[in-house]
Amino acid sequence: MNNEAMNSIINNTDEMEQMNNIELLDESALSKLSKEEIIKYTLNLSTIFSQVAKLISELETKVISQTSELAVVKNANTLLQQRADDMDKRFTAIERDATNTSQYLRNQQIELKQLPEKIVKLNSTQLKETVAKILSTTGVNVTSTDIDKCHPLGQNNNAVILEFYCREQRDIILRSRKTLKNKKKTLEKIGCPNVMILESLCKSYGEMAYACRKLKSLGHILETWFFNGRLWIIPLEEAETKFQITHMSDLYDRFGQVVIRDIFCHDNN
Repeated sequence: MNNEAMNSIINNTDEMEQMNNIELLDESALSKLSKEEIIKYTLNLSTIFSQVAKLISELETKVISQTSELAVVKNANTLLQQRADDMDKRFTAIERDATNTSQYLRNQQIELKQLPEKIVKLNSTQLKETVAKILSTTGVNVTSTDIDKCHPLGQNNNAVILEFYCREQRDIILRSRKTLKNKKKTLEKIGCPNVMILESLCKSYGEMAYACRKLKSLGHILETWFFNGRLWIIPLEEAETKFQITHMSDLYDRFGQVVIRDIFCHDNN
């Protein structure tokens, strides 16, 4: 309700309050008046009642008008909320596409972690040769010429990221990496008994995969894994069904924003 309308209603209310202060005569007082005085008194009352009726009518009109304005405002708010929800859905869809595109660009890459620092700091040629030797322990024949790029992973002193010329070779290695658990002695000779071979994840998928692992440790899901550009979970309450996760909102919808945000807030603290 705007200030002008509010002031108008207040003024009208004040006028009615003044009318309430007019003294009405009882029968005893009326009997003491002359005929002319009674007629005058009656006319005054009639005038006052007419004014009261007019004021009430004006107030009703203003209230109806303000009610209509409130309805318009509520409808506008509803429309804005619908548009905001629509924009949020579109933004989420754009983020999904961007995340999947970013991950697709890594479809020839893998990461090796828990490497000794002396290996990570080798020059490019030596690093490729050593990495090829490590990967060959999976049973897949890998040479340095199969590797396009290979370098330390950011500021990490125990990890490298590499890119193959051929995606198929990367996929074969990822499927064969489970054999490493039986190759401890061979890996010890190379100097990396605890090496891990992992699919390279973009930032968004890395965060989602991390959240899924935490959810598993908290008992919210039975299993989670990432393979060939896709992140999967098996929820505790639906043990026979796997679900693909492509956006953080998928985890929000299933486990609640508070649970997911607490995972990252707790780790930041």
